[in-house]
Order: sequence, then C-alpha cells, then structure tokens
Amino acid sequence: MRSFLSFISRFDDSTPIDNGDGQPINQQQLALLGQMRKNLGEILEPIHSDRFLARFLAAQNFNLDKGSEMLRKHLEWRKTVGADRSLDEITASVPETVRKYVPPPCFAGEDRDGYPVSFDFPGKLDADGICRACRVEEVSMFHGMVFMEHVYERLRQQSEKHNRLIDKFIVVQDMSGWSLRSMHKPLVNMVMETTHIRNANYPQILKKMVIINPPTIIGMCWSLIKPFLRERTRRKVSIVRGKPNEILAQLMAPSELPRMYDGNGQNPRLPPTEIPRDRYLAAQLPKDMVSVTVARGTSFEVTRALSRGDVVSWTFTSKNKDIGFGIHRQTPAGTIESVKTIERVAAHVLPQMGEITCNESGSYFFIFDNSHSILSSKTVSYSISVTTAPQGTDSKDHSGLEVCTCSPAESIPVCGDNANKVESIERAVGAIIGYLAIV
Repeated sequence: MRSFLSFISRFDDSTPIDNGDGQPINQQQLALLGQMRKNLGEILEPIHSDRFLARFLAAQNFNLDKGSEMLRKHLEWRKTVGADRSLDEITASVPETVRKYVPPPCFAGEDRDGYPVSFDFPGKLDADGICRACRVEEVSMFHGMVFMEHVYERLRQQSEKHNRLIDKFIVVQDMSGWSLRSMHKPLVNMVMETTHIRNANYPQILKKMVIINPPTIIGMCWSLIKPFLRERTRRKVSIVRGKPNEILAQLMAPSELPRMYDGNGQNPRLPPTEIPRDRYLAAQLPKDMVSVTVARGTSFEVTRALSRGDVVSWTFTSKNKDIGFGIHRQTPAGTIESVKTIERVAAHVLPQMGEITCNESGSYFFIFDNSHSILSSKTVSYSISVTTAPQGTDSKDHSGLEVCTCSPAESIPVCGDNANKVESIERAVGAIIGYLAIV
C-alpha cells in the first residue's frame, strides 16, 4: 500500500478527490477531511493523503466520528498483521496449500479506461476439499489482506503505465459450475471473514463487478438484497445472463479481452479443481493422539494446570458422529467459568483445532460432551499440548482468553447433509454479499 500511496501523490493537484459517488468532494466534505486529519494527527504519516482519508470517510457516508474510528482501527490492524511488509514476505506467510489450491481472483487485462480487470471462478474450486484442507483464518487473510495488497501494487503499475490516477479495479465473477452445493457452511464462513477484513480495511476500491453465467438462485438473491444496498453499490454491480462475451467486449478492448471470452488477450489462470487428499487436515494429525470412549449421556474431561501466559493448543476427532466440546476454568474462589462454550461440532467430518493463551493461572477443563446422545457412545481421539510461558510474561486480561482460533470444521452443521431451503438461500445471499465486500 505504501508504494501505491507514494506514487499516486503526484496526482493530488491534477485529479479531484472522489466522494465515493463518482463526483469530486464538495467544500463541506473537504472540511470534514480537515477535521478528520486533526482528530487523527498523532497516528497519521505524510503518506496518508486526503485522498486516502476520503476512502474511509466516504465508506461511512461522511460521518466524521465513524470515519475517523474506522481509519484508526485500520492503521492499528496494519501494524498487528504486518500488512506493510514486502509483498513477497506476506505472500510467503500464507500456507502452501492455501496459496496453491485457493487462489484469489487473477488479473488479466484492463478495461477501456485502463482499470485492471480480475477474473474469479468460484465454480471451479474444490469447495469440499477447501473445507477439509484449509482453516478459515488462513483463507480469509490470504483473500482479505494479501490479495488486496497485491491489488494496490497492480493499481500502482496501472497508474504508472497510463500516467494518471488508477485507484480502483474491476472484478468479473464467472459463476460457471457454481451451485448451492458448493456453499458448505465453512466456505461461507471464509467468505464472510474475508468480507469483514475487506470492508474494514479496503473501502471504496472496486470500480465495477460483473457477474456472468449466474445460476438462477443468484439472480433471485440479488433481487432480495438489492433494495437494501446503497445506490452507488447497485450501480457497480451487473448480473449478465445470455451472452456474457458481448458484455465483456463492451468492457474490454479485443486486445485485452481474454481468449476464453472471444478476445485476443491472455487468459486468466484457472484454479485447481481438486485438492489432493494428502493435503487434508485429517492427514496431518499429531502422532500422540489419545483415544477415549465417551459413554452416552456423559462427558469426558481432560484437566490441565496452567499458568498465566501458557499457550494451549488442541486437536481432536470423533468417530462416526459429532461430539460437544468446550473449555472451563476453575477460579481461585473455586467457581467454574466458561472459557469456550460447549458446542456440538462435526469432528467426525473434519479435525477440530484451536489455541488459547491463558491470562489466568488455574485448572482448565477440556470437555468432550456426549450428554446430548441417549443412544450412542462416541470415540474421541485428542491431543492437547502446552507451551509454557516465559518467566515475566504479562498477558493482557481478556477474562482468561486472549486468542482462540479453530478450524473451519467447527462451524459445519451437525443436522445432516441436506440443508433446508431457508439455509440455502441464506448461503447464496451470504455469497453475494461477500463478493460485494469491497464496494
């Protein structure tokens, strides 16, 4: 981002600041930018121009307090995740399986005004394999932060190529092969977490989204959510039925339009259609797993005496059926507090993984709960490891829980394989909203 902001500063005098609706900001909005800069003066750098501030203010409809808070949180977030590292470094931080088998949209050509065009093919992805091989936080950080930092670099290159400000990009969403069966709930979670990262940190960066070859349900869901979107968002989205090549030919010159859409340009890279099973999380389980049988109507506890600052990680699976899992802690007064609420999880489908940092010393109880079952006992295999805190560790107090990350499997429904119609529509709507994250 920093190289992009540094480069486009040369256009500050020649190109008006966009107010988010495609119009130059007015005097009142300019005054709000000045007040915003005054409010955030201690954390802003010279590289943070009014144009950069305006993205966040416009995202909050020029509400000064909300825009200022949004930018403050964004700058803090960049420090936390290390977003200002080199592109090579942040890309290398993504696990190989995620980089190779869950690629973000691929840039191929530009539109007739010089804005870069990326192509996305969600129907080509191995949706089931992604859920079995990748964690939510890994995919969402790759698509939500790493990809968007690459977008900034692409915008810098386009601005340099055309010697004018190019600060937005276009997404062509080719839905060929996509169906509701692709929208496993963990995959929806990945989309939604990506949405959260992009909405909070990369506002006002999408010029246009063109959805081609959509299944009928996408059009239905778009009709449902369209009335609730801002006008500027509605203007940016086109759903194309019939002959998408003709629409894309209007968007891109023949030399830029990919050959797969009857142009002469370079085709975008298609994602792999299958993830090898040896990349599944289930193939990477710890070797020290302990197996126990949890009788019907009962629970099984693993107790660990932990100190403040200790990091505890766990992995577990169940055989054939789901199991409840949660974590409790005994306070110095002898009372029991919930650190992680007991929830039924589909550990028979995907390994469950997570981690916490203890902010209070005491006895922690890792509970495998089968009290909901009146007929079946459950076989659980688990591994719980502890990394002892260095002496002098002073963790922040978050009521005993600082970090808790879990595998995508934790959100897989345990009610069966066939989702009801309402849930199917919710997933489709969630997918569309996710793809609109950067409008």
